[in-house]
Amino acid sequence: MRDKDSLIASLNAQIVALGGNPSQPQGGSDKDALIAALQDEIDSLKAAKLVSVNLKAEDNRSIVETPYVHVYGFVVNVGNYTADDARVHVVLQQSGGVVANDIYISLGSVGGESVVSVDAKVYYEGSEIVIASLDLEWT
Repeated sequence: MRDKDSLIASLNAQIVALGGNPSQPQGGSDKDALIAALQDEIDSLKAAKLVSVNLKAEDNRSIVETPYVHVYGFVVNVGNYTADDARVHVVLQQSGGVVANDIYISLGSVGGESVVSVDAKVYYEGSEIVIASLDLEWT
């Protein structure tokens, strides 16, 4: 994240060196187009971006309990802005492509440059899980 912050600072410095204001959109000349492109790059670096860290899905088929997949690990927002309505989309598949469960684990809002932990059980019926896909979604 430090590299991202230093890149943002460097891009802001380039905008100022070109005679622009990093907080105001420009328009008209080639210089203004370059300033606008640099500002767009800064904005994309600041945007919310979720990444998983050691996010795992482990099948638990105890004789005593209903079978479930334990989903656990961490989700990190490497952007500066908040990721709203963050969630993990979990799809559990059995052999033959049978979908045993398709569910979302809600994470709520994940602030910029912050970490949330995930620890959930996703129950299913039938045979063991052969594929568990974990996809991060946010607005």
